[in-house]
Amino acid sequence: MQSVTQATKILIFLLSVQLAGGANAVVRPSVVTLAPSLADMVIAAGGLDHLAGVSYFSSVPPKLHIARVGIYTNPDLEKIIALQPDLVLISTEGNPPHIKGALERAGVKTLVVTIKNIEDIFSWIKKLGHLFHSEPVAKETLNQAKKILSIPPCPSLTAMALIEVSPPMAAGKDTFIHDLLTKAGLKNAADYGRGYFYLDAEKLQEINPEVIILPSSKKPDVLLQLLPRTGFIHVNDNNLMRPGPGIFKALERIKKWCSSHAR
Repeated sequence: MQSVTQATKILIFLLSVQLAGGANAVVRPSVVTLAPSLADMVIAAGGLDHLAGVSYFSSVPPKLHIARVGIYTNPDLEKIIALQPDLVLISTEGNPPHIKGALERAGVKTLVVTIKNIEDIFSWIKKLGHLFHSEPVAKETLNQAKKILSIPPCPSLTAMALIEVSPPMAAGKDTFIHDLLTKAGLKNAADYGRGYFYLDAEKLQEINPEVIILPSSKKPDVLLQLLPRTGFIHVNDNNLMRPGPGIFKALERIKKWCSSHAR
């Protein structure tokens, strides 16, 4: 139901912009994204030229001088409103709950993006491609993603994705990383919990996963002592921890590791 509602809102938004510019107007909405993953999604859908503002740490070409509108946990309302965007994309992964209401009270249109799994990423790239009239770019992005999905999965190994090492923080059920592990063919050993949660060294040793996935920036030294027989897969931080199109590169990295290491 939510995806239908969001798609309807996009169509209404497109119609309102076109009516404002006349029947023959070319709709070129300016967009502000409030999370790095949303900027990634817009770019993957072919909408780079539509970006008027992005949150800090977003991966956009510096030469474009796109405005920065605060960090995703604390967007700068004044900066966003001053940009007069046609649309602001809000993420349920980290953006404060009040931001939608605050922007809409200021007359700014918003869309809330929820990413729980890889299917959601597919859906949003397709919708954004329609919004920006860049369907061929969005289609090519999704075709490349489908090729990665078609790579043979890992053997049925127990695995855990840790986004922090000291203390360990695991990705459990109801996270897009859980879906990543599942799509890779792995059994998430942290699926006894929901969301992201800490666990102590004793619990980690008790679970003793066959594989641990880590952001590239995290050193596994402590974990190597706790789990000497566990395999470690390092994945680019942004690809692993952003709920956006980079997740396909993370999936490719995991599957390729399995094909060369797993027995």
